Amino acid sequence: MKASGIALGSNLKLLIQRALSKGGFSQFLVPFCIAVIFWLLFVAFLKFMIMADIATMSELQSLRKDLGDLGIFEIAFYHLFASGDIDQLSVGPGWLIVIIGALLVASVTSVFTNFFEKLSKDYLDGHSDYRVKGHTAVLGFHSAVPELIRRMMDEGRSTYFLVLTSDVRQARSVLRSALGKKRMRRVLLLCGDMASSEDLKRMQLSRAVELHIAGDASAGKAGDEKCIRCLKNASSALKGRTAVPCFLLLESSATLPALQRMDTVGDTLALFPMSQPDMWAHKLFLGKDAVPFEGPEGMRPDASDHVHLIIFGMSAHGLALAREAALLAHYPNHILQAQQRTRISFIDPCAEERMQALSCELEGMFSLCRKRFIPAGTPVGKTAWVMPSQTQLGDDFMDLEWEFINGSVQTPSVREYLDESARDSHTRLTVAVCIEDDAAALDTALKLPESVLESALQIPVLQKEGDASLALLAEATTVSERRFRKFKAFGMKTAACDLPLIRTLIAEAAQLEKAPGKTAEPLSKSEAARMWSNLYNTAHASVKRRSAAASADWNGNLEELLARTEHARWNAEQLLLGFRPLTLEEQAYVLADEAQFATRKAELKRERLAHLDICSWERLNEIDPVSVTYDFNLVKQTLKH
Repeated sequence: MKASGIALGSNLKLLIQRALSKGGFSQFLVPFCIAVIFWLLFVAFLKFMIMADIATMSELQSLRKDLGDLGIFEIAFYHLFASGDIDQLSVGPGWLIVIIGALLVASVTSVFTNFFEKLSKDYLDGHSDYRVKGHTAVLGFHSAVPELIRRMMDEGRSTYFLVLTSDVRQARSVLRSALGKKRMRRVLLLCGDMASSEDLKRMQLSRAVELHIAGDASAGKAGDEKCIRCLKNASSALKGRTAVPCFLLLESSATLPALQRMDTVGDTLALFPMSQPDMWAHKLFLGKDAVPFEGPEGMRPDASDHVHLIIFGMSAHGLALAREAALLAHYPNHILQAQQRTRISFIDPCAEERMQALSCELEGMFSLCRKRFIPAGTPVGKTAWVMPSQTQLGDDFMDLEWEFINGSVQTPSVREYLDESARDSHTRLTVAVCIEDDAAALDTALKLPESVLESALQIPVLQKEGDASLALLAEATTVSERRFRKFKAFGMKTAACDLPLIRTLIAEAAQLEKAPGKTAEPLSKSEAARMWSNLYNTAHASVKRRSAAASADWNGNLEELLARTEHARWNAEQLLLGFRPLTLEEQAYVLADEAQFATRKAELKRERLAHLDICSWERLNEIDPVSVTYDFNLVKQTLKH
């Protein structure tokens, strides 16, 4: 990392501006001191002039005899202003010095007071520029930025932070409260529009070591649009540099898959797009103190258990938790017991309408997975599953199944289903309340059946505005309130980004680019979809290791089971990234000419977002056996660590 620093002139200007911005006595003291210095320089100038005019000490002694006991400054005034005739002075030399000094100090003080007032205002309004290098550029400002900067400082990052925002005074107030006086010394705020290429020039991106595009709270629903425009402009401003880390934090997950699979910024930026809901999903199940979907104990190949995630509310955060389960909840026992699938259930009063929207968004996923919709009041167990029909890919090979239940926590059939799931000893249950309104989410959580409160591994509850109420319940010590101990608040706007977790995943994912005897290709140089495949693979590594640890006494080929599990995980990952399986005709096209196999496979992936390898393990062995070896090698590398 480049050494971070600020130019000497900029640093001096910054120190003066910060002193002036405090207001009070210092706002007058600084210009007054400068004026006094000017006066002293003026007096010194007089002394220099008389000494320059009186060439020898003998002349000075002679002059002193003529003028009596006058001092050197009085002699200066006599010599310069009275042409050697003391009688021409209407006032004493001392009074002249006082009068001229007072006028000089007053005028200079007035001039500098106006100048410094403007200097202070420019600082407070973010209109001053500073020459920095090796800094971290934060483009945009909203409630997550203070926590973002604090975490980077906690990592030991000693860079300056240049923050571009449209409301500098508000941002400074929020940052000062979050970071404290000492840490604020390393934060410089500039006023501007993050989507403006002209304003981006002030951020000196060519000298930055890292970019964070955080959006702008004032933009409202257009925030993500401004982020994308900012991304494009930042990429243009960085021409000549390669692989500058850039973290893009989006409000919505809608554009995330497209950014994850497309090369939108060339080689200038190593782009890592994240949405706030998805970031919170990572924190819940991968971060510090996380509770995995399967619990602390790994899933053995012979286990008769399955993971069940029940989500109240198909909000952005609810969908993010579902995506996280679809990425992480893959286990070797499904290979031996096909019925042990991970089940993802949504409970929402508008479940049917939102199911249709999600089915359009993830058409490939829902064409391959078992799914069912349960109307309000209908017993869940009496509704049949809709089975996948694309047999050219293999028979019913996905290890995920999806449920959409019309209702709420008060619906009798829903409460019956919750109780049944919680009492099933072979269900590893997580219940998440993802209703947008904080009060409604807490109310739903408090109405969960007693069996759920006792049996669930954890109960995340969406609380966007703060976690104080839920923390009070979760930390209660009385016997009657201990039943709420599994509540966990999430979704707070001020704590959306967990950079240490992301950096850890990135560092581990980079290892997957290494091949024996070769230097690792930088992660940023890989195509975007491959990079994200590595990141998701890394996230699942801990699941594989827990399964391996739990299976130490199991007699069987664990390596093969984990390789097959890895392919099941990869299938879900590719479908979530927006790829789809090949049709029967497309499969025939790729397999028709062995010499053109790799070219045609890449062509369909690039042009149609269709991936040949999205299929069952058995089918993969038939059509692309090379990919099977990759799964084995990946498992071996994962278990080494």
